[in-house]
Amino acid sequence: VTTHPLSSARATGIDVEGGVNNMTITNSGSINVYAITANGGSANAYGIRVAATGPVSAAAGDVLTINNSGDIIARFSTDGGTTFHRATAIDVTEAPSPTVINLLGGNITGDINLQSDADAINVATGETFFNGVINAGCYDATAIAAGGDNPTASSCGVGTLTIGDGADAGGNMHMTIDPVDGPSYAFVNTFTVNSDGTITYDLPAATGGTATPGTYPQIFADTANLSGTLVANISSPNGLYDTTTYDNVIDANVRNGEFDQCLINGIPTGSLLLHFGCVYDNQNNVDLALTRTPFDQVAGLNGNGVAVGTGLDSYFNVNLTGGAANMFADLFLMTDAANYNVALNMLSGSVYANYLNSFPSLCVHYNDLVD
Repeated sequence: VTTHPLSSARATGIDVEGGVNNMTITNSGSINVYAITANGGSANAYGIRVAATGPVSAAAGDVLTINNSGDIIARFSTDGGTTFHRATAIDVTEAPSPTVINLLGGNITGDINLQSDADAINVATGETFFNGVINAGCYDATAIAAGGDNPTASSCGVGTLTIGDGADAGGNMHMTIDPVDGPSYAFVNTFTVNSDGTITYDLPAATGGTATPGTYPQIFADTANLSGTLVANISSPNGLYDTTTYDNVIDANVRNGEFDQCLINGIPTGSLLLHFGCVYDNQNNVDLALTRTPFDQVAGLNGNGVAVGTGLDSYFNVNLTGGAANMFADLFLMTDAANYNVALNMLSGSVYANYLNSFPSLCVHYNDLVD
């Protein structure tokens, strides 16, 4: 760490520079690369970088292969290590031949940058936790924040991203959210989820309405071929949820097929009040929708139950705290309609009203009068 305003740092884990080769780079351990400067000096970090040293002409069959089942962590800091940002985990933008990147599990923090449509990323087995951007040169924070269909972004990326190999290998691409740099993204020419593949999204809390673009991961592709499984992880610090749409988690110019199943983690399993699913719009995109059933709309409620549910709906807010938040969180846990009706009747106070009109209660008053 230096303090001169013009200081700079460059750190690289594996650097391969040369002519055309058929090299295989395999990582099953940990490649941790950090570049640190102070006072805003330039800092660049690369986990794996492959570049040509001059003009090259790759022959048919010449392929660079990168197999990763471990961790590649690439970060940089320009404030002396106080704040770290994602750097570049894998860079083959200047490679002398096409590249196949096989992600076989592990953690990747940093961007993956491809050179052309001849390059491929295969999530073949295991679960890969990805915290970065595929083809980061396509990332436009302003355009993403604008929301809606984005054909320009979907046409920007190169290469293919394929999850699962169709032979029950069970590859899972887990798109995470960085506390400093925000969500992960992918910009590719072709995105494919095979029948044994899974794409997992970490999503912000369901606070109601349409989630703010730029706060959750997205995949932009010219063509998306979908089957397999989509999994959404929704966090809620107080156990409360409201009807929320996550727009265009997959933004494609052409979409073929739909997911075999859309699953959600983070909400109570089988909740009477919460329902989740994928929404396929007429713009070839995929949205995610969490729907909260109004508290008075569960089938089988009696008069008191409906009245209390109506009152709860007018009072509910996902930002509640204390006892009120705990009460609503307990209601979200309920999976049996009869028990839910009992709970609302308990909240109605009808039990106390019944007590006041009961014979034992009246006898107490008679005794008091006689006394």
